[in-house]
Amino acid sequence: MTQTSVAAPDARIICALDVPTTAEAAALAERIGDAIGFYKVGLQLFAVDGMALARELKAQGRKIFLDWKLHDIGATVEKATAVLAHAGCDLLTVHARPQVMAAAARGVKPMQVSLAWLLSRPLVVAPVVWRWRLRVPA
Repeated sequence: MTQTSVAAPDARIICALDVPTTAEAAALAERIGDAIGFYKVGLQLFAVDGMALARELKAQGRKIFLDWKLHDIGATVEKATAVLAHAGCDLLTVHARPQVMAAAARGVKPMQVSLAWLLSRPLVVAPVVWRWRLRVPA
């Protein structure tokens, strides 16, 4: 008798839950099952209670990517980043402005937390898109 082993979810693949409702996102995650263990919650889904779905997926052992590109005054970004880090966010995007990136870094900096939390701090990413302007002669 042979035993089949269940492969661990592939953490290299992030499934973008870019659908308009949390019901559709939950159904998509359910259909995918254990094949993928990393899910992206963007702003559209966040606006319809996506953070609750992110917490639910996290409770199921999934990794969470919050693609929200935070951009606000430093104190707000710092506090939001700290809350999201403690909520279990694994990957978070912020705007690539020096003051925003510095505030996000302060937000994930541990204060009085366990070593386990320190080792599992979220990765904060500031995506940059270079735009080239094409000059067309008149």
